[in-house]
Amino acid sequence: MKAKKFNKLLKDDKGFTLIELVVVLAILAILVMIAIPVFGNTTENARVKVDDANLRTAQSALQLYIAESGDDDLSEVSTVEDLKVEVTYDGKEYGPYLPDDFETEPQSKEYKEKGYTMIVSGTDVEWGTPSS
Repeated sequence: MKAKKFNKLLKDDKGFTLIELVVVLAILAILVMIAIPVFGNTTENARVKVDDANLRTAQSALQLYIAESGDDDLSEVSTVEDLKVEVTYDGKEYGPYLPDDFETEPQSKEYKEKGYTMIVSGTDVEWGTPSS
């Protein structure tokens, strides 16, 4: 009696065949291969956005320094690091315009691989290599 029930279970078409399972796995593998590059760049794109935001913050700090001190030739500021400390100009103290933990080194590969850091260029702040 038990053998008949077992044989009947084997003959029922309630499950999936091996071919159907392999096809589904192949489709899932293709979808994963498409998704990985799309989502893999998300982290790097976010790092570039952080770098760009830090650059805009430093630019705003420099513009605030220029507006408050009237120092258009930037005699007291030669690097972005100088905006993290109080600056004395014509006997008055200004700043700090950036917090101590402000990151002046890039986070993204795009700028890191080129050896860039934040530099003051004229009355602008940009990613570049400092001229020493």
